Amino acid sequence: MYKLSIIIVSLVLGAASWAILLLFPVSIELLGIDLDLLIAQFLIAAFTVYIGWTTNTINVIISVVGICIGQNAYVYISGMYHEIWNPITLITSIVLCVFPLLAGLVSRGTNVFLQYQTKSI
Repeated sequence: MYKLSIIIVSLVLGAASWAILLLFPVSIELLGIDLDLLIAQFLIAAFTVYIGWTTNTINVIISVVGICIGQNAYVYISGMYHEIWNPITLITSIVLCVFPLLAGLVSRGTNVFLQYQTKSI
């Protein structure tokens, strides 16, 4: 049951992150940073960090795959799908999942390391 809830939340967050990127194109001109990209990345990375800290590595991978599927599903459901843009959308969604994957894995590794340290003391 817990994996199903991770998948559902991942799908919703993936769609929400893509919606943020497309609906709120705001950038900080002085720094050259896209604020919408930072918000979307923080949203999904916070979830993967939580999953990594509280569960296991498999659940982190499941959550990132769910996020990627949710991002692509949003494109199809919202009607933005076009055969020319489909490969670009797929590549973009995979690239946008790299940071959350790394964040979740680092969180998992940190938790395992801290548990090992407390057991060895």
